[in-house]
Amino acid sequence: MLDDVLQFFNEEYYDIEEPLKIFHRIKALDDALVQNPNLLLDIPCGELDDWQAIALHQVPQSVKSKLSNIKNQTSWWSNWEITDLDDGASTKINMDLFPVKISSLPNKPNTNQKYTPDEFFEFFRKNINLFAEKFTPIKDDYYGIDDTALWFSDNPLGALIHIEIPIDNGTVVCSGVSSNSWIFSTIKAPMSMGYDGVHPVAGNRVFSYYMVGNEMYIYTRGVDRVSQVATNSPNLANYLIETSAFLGADQLWIGMQENLSDYVNTRGGNASKIPAKTYRPNYSKVRNYLKIKLL
Repeated sequence: MLDDVLQFFNEEYYDIEEPLKIFHRIKALDDALVQNPNLLLDIPCGELDDWQAIALHQVPQSVKSKLSNIKNQTSWWSNWEITDLDDGASTKINMDLFPVKISSLPNKPNTNQKYTPDEFFEFFRKNINLFAEKFTPIKDDYYGIDDTALWFSDNPLGALIHIEIPIDNGTVVCSGVSSNSWIFSTIKAPMSMGYDGVHPVAGNRVFSYYMVGNEMYIYTRGVDRVSQVATNSPNLANYLIETSAFLGADQLWIGMQENLSDYVNTRGGNASKIPAKTYRPNYSKVRNYLKIKLL
């Protein structure tokens, strides 16, 4: 076996010095991967499926049509355009999960009657600023947008939302709705005063809940990349931009966990944070899987 491998190296890679050392390094890597299949990914393989569905989320044509038909758009700038993971510029991809367990639902305002899971999740969406400031439906006369009523309706699909983000605000669109979830997709808004321009990250984020017996689990799960970095080559500046962006997002969603738990606990219910999960592998290592592209 060893003689065959060495002969292969000598024939195919005749310019490589000391092929035996290279063989041993490859063998050592193979042995290490047998012990830890996740060694090169920075994320357990079994976890990837949980983010794949969000990465593959397809924005409905009705939402795309709404965005393309917004009035007063210019030809030199693609206004109100959805940005995908591949539109990101960072080396790493953010894959996060921030859950809260609710063992007993809170009481409705000024009553001793508890919310049902569906009712409380609807309350959570329509009052998201109680838990994670600050989300504002876009109202703009120039572009003919007023999504306030749409966002607060029972079906917010297509609602454009401005998010106040320290240093760099962003716009998202509600691109998916079901009985137990909604999805935000990032937007490239107009690049001018009063508008958000390119969202600081590109990707999708779902807000959802599920039940285990009588316990309700509300969570947000995101998959995104930083939209703009300093240079095309990895360097310290890019690393600091990525780290800062991901840290800022983490603080927002950790705050959501804390605020949601406090809200429930002070209104006749019982809730607790569940430890968050955050993975930041190189996008090149997981892209083909997340996008279901075979090598």
